[in-house]
Amino acid sequence: MGLISDILNAVRGAGEADTVEGCEAALRRVVDERNAANAAIAGRSSRRRALLLDDASDKQVAALDREIEGNHLTLERLEIVEEDLFSRLQALRSEARQQAWRLLTKEYTDASVKLAKALRAALAAQQEAAQVIDAARVSGFEHEATGTFPPPPSHLNPQAVQQYEDALDRMADVLAGRQKPPAEIKRSVPRPAQLASNPAAGRVSLADREERPVRSVRAPRVDVAKSGQRLVRVLRNGLEAPDGGQCAVNDVIAMETEQAAAVVKNGAGEFVEPLNHSET
Repeated sequence: MGLISDILNAVRGAGEADTVEGCEAALRRVVDERNAANAAIAGRSSRRRALLLDDASDKQVAALDREIEGNHLTLERLEIVEEDLFSRLQALRSEARQQAWRLLTKEYTDASVKLAKALRAALAAQQEAAQVIDAARVSGFEHEATGTFPPPPSHLNPQAVQQYEDALDRMADVLAGRQKPPAEIKRSVPRPAQLASNPAAGRVSLADREERPVRSVRAPRVDVAKSGQRLVRVLRNGLEAPDGGQCAVNDVIAMETEQAAAVVKNGAGEFVEPLNHSET
């Protein structure tokens, strides 16, 4: 099998599967080869049945059996190749994601340094403007200064700038591995009974707060495609599966080829590649 050899070479590091795009292309080739093998099995099985009905010789039937067995071996090879390609693809996507995050953190770090310097400069300019206003008032121009000079923005203050700089220091420690990211804050809600007992205050002490109940989330449905079916990832809620079930976003549903194409065309889903092959 020339195509099988090409795919195996890609998996073994020949270069084609060294990128996400190349690995995805190799997986599409696996799908094409699997479809061809399944089609060959179906055609030869039909011919074998005809030979048996025609009382053909054992030699003819055995020759056809060898060809069908070769197709099944091809499917086994493809399954092994597909597993290797999936592993490689996951590793490549993980590395690409990490690289993208590293780039974003560098860009934000550079921008935040500029912002911190600009805030310090703006704070100094704010203080200078405030000093001029104070000097005008001391010189007897209280009324004139109040009516003429707009006061500097009050939300820019040394405490806010210092908090931002401290947050940048913590971010640098997290990125360098010197500190763990902050844990997610759990929000609490007041008990209705407590609020009803004290409507004027509208507050509940921290000791009387209870945790918000955790909402259960349905795990996405993932089907296995059979022969003649395509896998479609649902992009909109409300889609009905072929078995009558209601689909949610990110469910992977097996559909007949024509139905799957219609769903994708309408924007309600997208194809999931590679396809899952039918069991042999």
